[in-house]
Amino acid sequence: ETHRQNIAAHAQRISESEKDIETHTQRFMSLADFDVKGETKVKFDVGSTKISKEDQAELQKLAEVAKAQTGYIVEVIGYADATGDAAVNTKLSEDRAKAVITYLMQQGQVPMRHIVAPGAMGEYGPAASNETKSGRAENRRVKWNDPFR
Repeated sequence: ETHRQNIAAHAQRISESEKDIETHTQRFMSLADFDVKGETKVKFDVGSTKISKEDQAELQKLAEVAKAQTGYIVEVIGYADATGDAAVNTKLSEDRAKAVITYLMQQGQVPMRHIVAPGAMGEYGPAASNETKSGRAENRRVKWNDPFR
């Protein structure tokens, strides 16, 4: 009889654990489901990772909006134009994304746990043609999304 009671108690615990696992699995799987609540682009000069005063002000505004949300995630992706070596452009795009992340953490007070690791796209995914000066200027950017839950 004692064994039957123990088996029943264990079966109950197993059932509760299965429900918890299902709940956590659904929560984990839903992390990819989000609504973008804000977005901005930070533009850079050729070969530069310096954020302009105007873009700093935009980042500060978006940081304030983000921090007012519950359960937000900030996604930062850096890009470069197609001028020069592709490997150098990938590194430059990563450095640009890191510059934005550093600004968001230090000046915008956005906690690191709310920032997705920087994406470095290099010259891939251009926003404009690399055949013109103005197009290349558009491609030297960091894109910041505020996907909020």
